[in-house]
Amino acid sequence: MGYTVGVLNGAADNASIDSDIDNNKEVAARLFANPWKGEDSILGGLGVGFAATYGIKDGTSGSTYLPTYKTIGQADLFKYASGVVSDGTQERYSPQLYYSYGSFGVLAEYITSSRKVSKAAASEKLTNKGWQVAASYVLTGEDATYKSVIPRKPVNFAEGSYGAWEVVARFGRLDIDNDTFPTYASSTSYPESAANIGAGLNWYWNRNVKWALDYDRTSFDKGSTKGDRKDEHAVIGRVQLTF
Repeated sequence: MGYTVGVLNGAADNASIDSDIDNNKEVAARLFANPWKGEDSILGGLGVGFAATYGIKDGTSGSTYLPTYKTIGQADLFKYASGVVSDGTQERYSPQLYYSYGSFGVLAEYITSSRKVSKAAASEKLTNKGWQVAASYVLTGEDATYKSVIPRKPVNFAEGSYGAWEVVARFGRLDIDNDTFPTYASSTSYPESAANIGAGLNWYWNRNVKWALDYDRTSFDKGSTKGDRKDEHAVIGRVQLTF
């Protein structure tokens, strides 16, 4: 079992800050357990966790403390209307689950993010919710793990070894609180929900180098003056270096 606790300056969802802009702080905690780790059991690869944050975020016109959510392709998915600011506490809760058996692995998580916002004389406690399920299978037979696949034979073209190959798939969804519209955001500018499906191929050269190629399609509920925003199709390649 592992745990982490921190006292932080606090930042909006999907954002980071490099300086302390007020006297308010945020407490973050995470607990993760592998009850049957090391046992010769079908449950040996099961891990469960829970994370939470709590903080006070009083926004201003210069620093609203409000997020901009992005799509997989990094387009603006959702943004609050001009004049809206965070106005009080924010709580986030996220139960998590990971399971692996041999070359198969699956990760699932759910998150809620609740905050009070205000615009002029109007105020509301809003809760946005999201979830994802991601599955993987290592084609070359290595074990799937919570951290990373370690190739049995690292890439060495001269010796005819080609590392480890893994296929992945992901399903996810984001739902914006219905009370957000129309006072705090416009559904003709940003969608009320988004659903994503994706698949990819990972190539592990060794324990330090990973190449990835992914395709994702995201569909939207509203978000356009003509109804639903058009689906987004994204192909993303990247290399990951670990030291």
